[in-house]
Amino acid sequence: MERAQRPKSQYSTPQRPFVGTNTARMNGKTLAILSAFGVVTIPMLLLNAILIEITAKYAVPGSLKSLHTAVLVNISSTKFATIATWSSTLASIISPFFIILASYPAARSIVQSPGQTDLTRLPTPYQLATMLEIRTGSTYGPEPDGSAGPCTLNPSASNVFLVSSPIHPILVLNNLSSIAVVKRHTQDRQTYQYLAPSDISENLRQDYTAITYGMRSECSPLSKVCHLGVGKIGASTPFNCTRNGFSGAITTSIQLQYYTDPNLSPSTALGVRGFHNPFYFIGAVFLPSQWPAPTDDTEIVSEVHGDRSLILRCSTTVYDITYKVANGSIVHFVPVKSNISATNALQGPIAFTQAADYTLQQAFSFAGSSNSVQEMLDTWATEFDRAAMAMSAAALKGSPATRSQYRKPAIVARIPLAPLVCLLIANMLFAVAGFVLAWMAVVAGRNQETQEVVERMTAVGVVADSFERPQQARRPVDKPEMMFEELTGGQQRRVGVEGAEEGGYRFRTFSRGVENLPRY
Repeated sequence: MERAQRPKSQYSTPQRPFVGTNTARMNGKTLAILSAFGVVTIPMLLLNAILIEITAKYAVPGSLKSLHTAVLVNISSTKFATIATWSSTLASIISPFFIILASYPAARSIVQSPGQTDLTRLPTPYQLATMLEIRTGSTYGPEPDGSAGPCTLNPSASNVFLVSSPIHPILVLNNLSSIAVVKRHTQDRQTYQYLAPSDISENLRQDYTAITYGMRSECSPLSKVCHLGVGKIGASTPFNCTRNGFSGAITTSIQLQYYTDPNLSPSTALGVRGFHNPFYFIGAVFLPSQWPAPTDDTEIVSEVHGDRSLILRCSTTVYDITYKVANGSIVHFVPVKSNISATNALQGPIAFTQAADYTLQQAFSFAGSSNSVQEMLDTWATEFDRAAMAMSAAALKGSPATRSQYRKPAIVARIPLAPLVCLLIANMLFAVAGFVLAWMAVVAGRNQETQEVVERMTAVGVVADSFERPQQARRPVDKPEMMFEELTGGQQRRVGVEGAEEGGYRFRTFSRGVENLPRY
């Protein structure tokens, strides 16, 4: 087999390659490379150091652990954003110095040595024009969007146990107490109502870990089992839960009867006063016709005069709850079933007084806006828990939180980690690129012709080579200005533009009124 021959270059080899044997040289190579290298690398490294120092020094302790994807920094967000935006400002300032460093390897690739025949790596005239535009900064770039939106920081809030006086349950029930309030928390699709301190100003400045009590109820309809509406007349809508000992007629108020076990056998009506956890109850409810209700469900019975009624059964579990609040949000919530003593203490106020009956009855006025009876009872169950916990406040007294700390109000900046890391990496890439280009410039600068090409591969060099006499423009000089005859005490030339025979335009040079065409 014959070896494949490398195709010959389609370009002709210059007869007189630029060797540059003269002693006069363009100077300033070392200073130019060192200056550009320093401007490219040092500012970005310093900015990275400043950002890391600010983030580490002023970081709010524990914020990274709690937020995971961000860190809170005790510094104005405006100041931090201003410092961070220095990156874009510096990038636009130091970009020309990148071009200075890159011009050395580019110039080295253009320098031709005697006998070199592969010219495919040389730029075309258009590519050379593009290189000159980049070198002089004459290219187009996107205009940055300077608009900005407002930044809103919501004040944080938290609570801590500061209960030091008897708790009035009715005030708690109506959200008027300055000591305690019933709050709601949903976890693992389970909704709990628990007793917490009120949101007074002193409490709002604290994070804490505390132990409290809570309840969670589940309800279901029982109208059919209790024969609701069987034998109804205009004056009465009877019900009879025979097995449970709960019977009578619907009245305009809610009727509740409590039981100790899920079979609903022993009841408060028989003198039972001790309850297990969970405890159970049956309710007979009057629903005025003006209230919304899912009337297409057979568990809701229409009375003779147009009103409605319902029988329900519920189970309620009492919990000892350990929870932690930080920055106004629950970050730790562990419910554990309470013992029988706590269950009886908390169940007694709602079971053996009727102070909250009006609230339980009224809750159906908004719970009825549901698609089904079960959905309505799920909504009402959470309101029962709220009322029961509010009434149980009468059996409790305040105690200190297990752990608490005051927070000093401060405006902090929330710094997302991903953008911050990307910014630091981008700044570091600038510095790395500076190191790489500086090394390439040093290597390329070892060739004595490189500095000559760097200085001549400018608008000044191209104009001088195009419009000055070759003896003037192409002679060895130590400064680019020396390529112009008018700056060295010689003859002045004038440059004009006129139509050309080819249909376009051409440049012309004049010397004392005589046309001189450019020489190449």
